[in-house]
Order: sequence, then structure tokens, then C-alpha cells
Amino acid sequence: MSKASPVAIVLAAGKGTRMKSVRPKVLFEVLGRPIVQRVVDAARGAGCTDVVVVVGYEAERVQASLEDVHFALQPGVQGTGQAVQCASQAVDFRGRPVVVLPGDVPMMTPELLTGLLEEHQGAITIGSMLPADATGYGRVVRGEDGDVLRIVEHKDASPEELAVGEVNSSIYVFDGEFLFGDGQTSGAVFELTTENRQNEYLLTDVVAIAVQRGLKVGASVIADLAQVAGVNDRAQLADLESTIRARINRSWLEAGVSMDDPQTTRIEEGVQIARDVHLGAGVELRGATQVAEGASVGKGTVLTDCSVGPAAKIGAFVLGTAVSVEAGAEVRPFTMMSGLNEKSPGNSGEEHQVEVGAGARVGPFTHLRQSSRLGPGARVGNFVEMKKSSLGPEAKANHLAYLGDAKIGARSNIGAGVITCNYDGFGKHDTTIGEDVFVGTDSHLVAPVRLGDGAFVGTGTTVTRDVPADCLAIGRARQENKEGYASRMKASLQRRAEAAKARKAKREAASTKKD
Repeated sequence: MSKASPVAIVLAAGKGTRMKSVRPKVLFEVLGRPIVQRVVDAARGAGCTDVVVVVGYEAERVQASLEDVHFALQPGVQGTGQAVQCASQAVDFRGRPVVVLPGDVPMMTPELLTGLLEEHQGAITIGSMLPADATGYGRVVRGEDGDVLRIVEHKDASPEELAVGEVNSSIYVFDGEFLFGDGQTSGAVFELTTENRQNEYLLTDVVAIAVQRGLKVGASVIADLAQVAGVNDRAQLADLESTIRARINRSWLEAGVSMDDPQTTRIEEGVQIARDVHLGAGVELRGATQVAEGASVGKGTVLTDCSVGPAAKIGAFVLGTAVSVEAGAEVRPFTMMSGLNEKSPGNSGEEHQVEVGAGARVGPFTHLRQSSRLGPGARVGNFVEMKKSSLGPEAKANHLAYLGDAKIGARSNIGAGVITCNYDGFGKHDTTIGEDVFVGTDSHLVAPVRLGDGAFVGTGTTVTRDVPADCLAIGRARQENKEGYASRMKASLQRRAEAAKARKAKREAASTKKD
């Protein structure tokens, strides 16, 4: 391999018609990463210090999905040769090996590309393969000495050439000056013509140009065909993801992770799992999720960019982004936790970590979002929503409550139906609740408001003023009982209903008569 750092050209200008989508094919995801991102990552992993991505269809969308790469625009779709021509001015290719890659091969590995670079000598090294069925592939034609003479596209091949079993994978390593020129000699890619059945500039034709110049062309057979399998339709995409998922799951099983059903378990490459972790059926671990030793993740759980502490127990629920679950915590079924600002475009805004402290319990049917924090031993239960709020140690809100922009002290109790009225239509306001406070059922706390340590809010109270420490707050309307009034009220309501019904029937009759 050349000592000069290699450069990669990724061909990602096509639409992918067989995907039957307005989305570019290269932006479809495999285990959470776009196909083209996987190709770029493989190139970087092989030491390519510059990566040029050739874009065309929906160019802006493809560009927005990638970072720290160079882009070249292919104005028309007239072959791979034209695509490489468009990349010629993106970086300085002189004296550097150039790796040319299809943008739709998601299982390519850095090791594969490193091997090709190490074997590269002369003008071109082709990544070839020996598939069981060579239909549709360009044939690699060798001379008696084993050197490559040309690549013939399937449509242009003679019967003798169609009998060749070695085919082109569309992965190449080129000498940069041979491909693009050195200022003295012309680059081979600029000598291509469209004199073929496809009427395109075919990159494969540079092989014949190299042979004519007396330059060496080699080919290295790639044994693992899955690594060079492209995606043409959604069925192939699903098959490739299934293959990658099975390989990842097996590696974690061998590393000491238990899975109830590996076929339904989905683990992305960036995930870290310690030994003796148990994963239930249908679990999905996404992004940079970390699961510590001895933790249990129950059936149907989805973790995205989460940190789960040792021996934590997580039930069947959906867990969102930027979440930390500490040791011994229990998250019960059907809980949703997300640290993302949900109002940000594309749901990719500022993160506000959600934290579940040691020994805390969440759920079932709980929603924690945006900077919600549970201290050690805190409890939050059925149909409780928290937003930018915290429960201190041993505090609890067990049922049917909304806590927004609230800070709640240790051992305080939030009753069923309690609402922090934090929004006045123009801005959000804080509620501060001290330690050992009791807030009775169906109370409303109109922010901004403070409840001192040990305060007691009676059931059904609307709190509009601060409540001092050790103070009882009651704000109910006075109840009045009227003897015999219930039957009179019911009769009056019945008469009103019957009168309304009669008026409606009269209007409908008049309308029918008019028609």
C-alpha cells in the first residue's frame, strides 16, 4: 500500500428507482445508519483521510445527512465514469491511492478495504467476486498470465465472456495520477466514451486504457459476498439488515448476554452491553446506549442513547433518548422517557437528560421528558407526566398527575389528579415544593408558587399564593345541600331536552316540505 494517505470516492448520485420512494436509496437506513453513512465510515476506517461523495438526485438531502466529507455534483446520470469525472476537482489526488466505492453497499467493512489497499500495485486493483449466479455483473477477463485485460459489462459480453465466473464488485483502488492525470498526461477517466449499449461513460473501461498503456491491472477476489452485496429494493434491504443483526446478536451472546428471542432482538453497532445482562423478546437497543452488568431489559423495550445502571430492572416499555437509569431502579411496563426537546425541528434539538435514581420506581404508564429527575427511592406511577421536574429522595406521585417545571422535595406526596398550572399562555413558571409536603387529591398549583417544608394542601384546593412551612392550605368552594332539589333539577333538564328535540323535528319537517 502506498504511504500516501488514500482518498475515497463514494458514488451516491442515483435515485434507486426500485426502492419506489422519493427518498434517495442511499439514505435508507440499516440498523439506524443510512447506507451511505456506512460506506463513508468503512472508508474512514480503512484510513481514507479524504472522502468525496458524488451526489445527484436529492443532492441537498444526501449532503445534509453527512459530515466532514467533500461533495461533488453529478449534473446528469450518465454512468459511473461520469460520476468519477465530477470528483476530479474535489481534493488533490496526486500521488495517492483512490478507492472508488458504490454508495449502496452497507455491509462493507474497513478490513475489506484495507486488504485491497495493501494488495494494490500498479494502476488498478479490482475487487472481484465469484457469485453462484453471475447474471447482470460485468465479467473480469484475464490473460494467460493472470493479469486483468478488461471488464466487459453483461450486455456487451460475448458468449465466451459470459461463461467467465469472476465478476466485478464495483469496488476499486486506482493510482490517483493514472485516474485523473498529473498535469503532463491525461487522466484515464477523461478518455472514456459512450460507445456502448448503455450509452454511458463506464468506469470499467479504464481497465482497457491501463492495459493499452502497459500498466498493471490486478484483481483481488472478495470471499465474503455479503460485504459487497448492494441494495436494489426494500426486500434486499431487509435481508441485509437481518444478516447484520444476526451477526451482532451472536457476538453479544458469545460475550455473555442473554436474549429470550435473538430473532426479534435489535442491537445497533454503537451499543455497549456488559456481561450477565438479560434482554427480553423484542428489545431494541439504539444509538450509544450502555447497559451495565446484571441489568434486565424487559420485553418490547426500546432504548435510545440511554445509560442503564447495574442490576436495574426495566419492564416492557419504550424508553427514549438521553436517559440514565441507575442501579437498582425499576421501570415498569409502558413507560416513555425522552430527553429531547420535542418541539425542535426534526426532533433533534437540545437534550435534557432524564435521570432515574438508585432504587427509584417508574410506571406503569408514565411519561418522563425534558430534564425530569427522580431521586433515590422516588416513586412515579400510573398516568403521571413530568416535564422539567424533579422528585427528591423518597418523594412520590403515584397516580394521574401533571408536574411541569416543578421541584419537589424529599418525602413529599403528590396526590392523584394534581396539576401544576405552569403555563399562562405566554410563558412557563416554576412550582417549588419543599420537603415532607402533602398535596391532596385534585389540587391545582397555579405557578409561580412555593410550598414550604411540611405544608399540607387539602383535597380539591386551588393554590394561587405561597404556602408557608407547616401551614394548612384549603381553597374549596363551600358545599350547599338543597333538600328535594335533585328531582326538580332532573325534571327541568328533561323538559329542556324534549323541547330541543321537538324544535329539531319541526325544522327537519319544514326542510323536507320545502324540498
